[in-house]
Amino acid sequence: MDAPPAREKPRAFCAVAGLLAAGGVRVPEIAAADLARGFILLEDLGDDVLLGRLQDDHAERLYGKAMEVLFRLQGIDAAADAAGAAGPAKPAEPVEIAPEYSEAILREELSRFPQWFCEALLGLRFAASERDAMEKAFDELTAAALEQPRVLVHLDFHSRNLILLPNGELAVIDFQDARRGALCYDLVSLLRDCYIRWPEERVVGWALAYRKRLLDAGRPAGADAAEFMRWFDTAGLQRHIKVLGNFARLAVRDGKPGYLRDIPLVIDYIRAVLRGYAEGGAAEQRGDERREGEACERGRRGTGGRGSGTRGLGRGAAEQRGAALREFLHWFDERVVPEWNKQAPAFGGGDCDNGGARQ
Repeated sequence: MDAPPAREKPRAFCAVAGLLAAGGVRVPEIAAADLARGFILLEDLGDDVLLGRLQDDHAERLYGKAMEVLFRLQGIDAAADAAGAAGPAKPAEPVEIAPEYSEAILREELSRFPQWFCEALLGLRFAASERDAMEKAFDELTAAALEQPRVLVHLDFHSRNLILLPNGELAVIDFQDARRGALCYDLVSLLRDCYIRWPEERVVGWALAYRKRLLDAGRPAGADAAEFMRWFDTAGLQRHIKVLGNFARLAVRDGKPGYLRDIPLVIDYIRAVLRGYAEGGAAEQRGDERREGEACERGRRGTGGRGSGTRGLGRGAAEQRGAALREFLHWFDERVVPEWNKQAPAFGGGDCDNGGARQ
């Protein structure tokens, strides 16, 4: 691996590799490294990425494997375990492993959407009222991310970064940007993958099965299913809005337009979740669908009713969040999506309103 320190993170890569390996997560073995020059001799894991294996009849089993890897990853305490992470490429100089996924970073990531997707790629300009609506929505998504339990976050835990090995194990790659952040961030990255789409009922079923795994292990998982799914949805919104900016930046700045073909699916994810909340709370409805199971679970844990109000919020706060997201959806549907649809043929992308999202 050639990772020039001026542009890449070879020290972080090696440090996080040791951390994950010590926590039972399969990563490429590092035989040797010259970190000053950014050269790392890595095990070749092959190219059998999970994405290529996700036919319908294998999906249940493979997502089960992927969520088990995620469960192990989230169980790693970066601060406590970093000292025990060793290997031939352990950096001699101190390196911060998995820094906090802070408010400043969340806001910077969201800012890539107006800067790179709207302005640089599509040429959109904003009225003051439109920018204000966007900022209010971003405030809500940032607050939602910061309220979740903190775990180790891979940051790009999806089907292109998971390698299926000949022995059936799943290995993880591209982990150098790991941080401590929101519980549901990697889960929604996996299940609402930018490169493959599944029916929403399957996604919700997988997400709630993962929640049960957390509960069975005594880990934080939200007051109820509705709160957990609100975390899942809002983490997905933050990620996918960021991804629109990232994909546009790769095309405009870095000369890599291939990612633009995946934009219709990302836009579809954003619109679907925003519409759910605009119509009164998609997460609330999904939580209600599992109410009977939740009652049994509460009995087993000896807890009482629904917990912390309206999906973890007071009713006024929930309505305020819904208002901000409704306003953002209106602007997104009226200004952003039509402009993308108009310019998509030039980018090799699909029309979001005419089946352009790849399945």
